[in-house]
Amino acid sequence: MFSKYITFIFIPKHTEKVKKTQLSVGTLAVISLIALVFIVGWIYLVYDYVSIRARLINLDQNLAQYNVQQQKIDAYRSQHGNTETHYAHLEALYNKLKRLTSITAADEQDNLQKDSEELKLALKTAREKGILQIIASDISEIDTDQKLQSDRFHKLVQFFQENASPLTKIPRGWPLKGYIISGFGVLVDSFTGQLRPRHGVLIATRAFTPLYATADGVVRFAGEDPYYGHVILIDHTNGIVSRYGYVSSIRVKEGEIVRSGAQIAEIHNTQQTTGPQLYYEVSINGIPQNPIKFINPLALKD
Repeated sequence: MFSKYITFIFIPKHTEKVKKTQLSVGTLAVISLIALVFIVGWIYLVYDYVSIRARLINLDQNLAQYNVQQQKIDAYRSQHGNTETHYAHLEALYNKLKRLTSITAADEQDNLQKDSEELKLALKTAREKGILQIIASDISEIDTDQKLQSDRFHKLVQFFQENASPLTKIPRGWPLKGYIISGFGVLVDSFTGQLRPRHGVLIATRAFTPLYATADGVVRFAGEDPYYGHVILIDHTNGIVSRYGYVSSIRVKEGEIVRSGAQIAEIHNTQQTTGPQLYYEVSINGIPQNPIKFINPLALKD
């Protein structure tokens, strides 16, 4: 088969002489193979170039996001340093006040005998009204609050400094097992009959169904809301915020770091709803987004 020849005839446009070329089947096969290898190699180089460009773009985006997060961390550190200085002064004042309050304890009788009548009256008034004790108590509470704030700050710094994938801070999947009964957009208010925007979706479920965080984040608010009952607001630190309304048995508190898939509450029947249901909302930079983009509406949470 490879000993056979194939003749190629080239016919020019004008009156030049017709040219003929003979190639064996083996030679033609080798040439075709070389051409195929060249084409495949060229396609691979183009694909590799495009892939590298895409990774560089993602790298630039991640670097920009890292710089923003680093600026936030620096701001937190600066604020924390100022707070420590402020509470150092408060601690000094606290120690002075503790010494002052000790005057009214064991040595009170001796001091009253030695001091003038004005000092006696001042100490008596302070003791009756509890001024020094109140101040000392308030400073003690401030000191305790400072420790809690400091612990919370360090946790937030660790959270910002994590090298986890950015995808862990983007809501995805169902927050609970259920089905959507009211979508994102405009709806008629059942109480007023007027049109109003709905920035999230309603997901019907069963009573006592656990509610899970859809992404890593920091609890910005966990408490009562005038319209959606008990609400949990989670800041995912990338401009994305998720809101969970009509919840019960809240298991998180403000400032707490939550992880994707962690249980944050349960869903019960409330006064604001006709049955167990969740109001789920996602916003990016303050702009409400359709939560359907972040969940698969055709599947239930396992």
